[in-house]
Amino acid sequence: MTDGGPQAVRAGDTKRRDQAIASGAQILSTDYPFDWKAEGSGYSVTLAGEKVRCNPVNAPKSCVVKSPY
Repeated sequence: MTDGGPQAVRAGDTKRRDQAIASGAQILSTDYPFDWKAEGSGYSVTLAGEKVRCNPVNAPKSCVVKSPY
């Protein structure tokens, strides 16, 4: 779960979200995929650009994602 609870979300605290994205996890879960759910804090969880990426923790340097689109 990428969210640090309602208080953290209302405060716009992205530490837990950022750690989850950087961890190389294969699946991330959130209750806040859109910023409108976060009561005006601007908090949301999305991946920039492609939704498929090389694992930032253990992918070989030669890893390149070829877009399926």
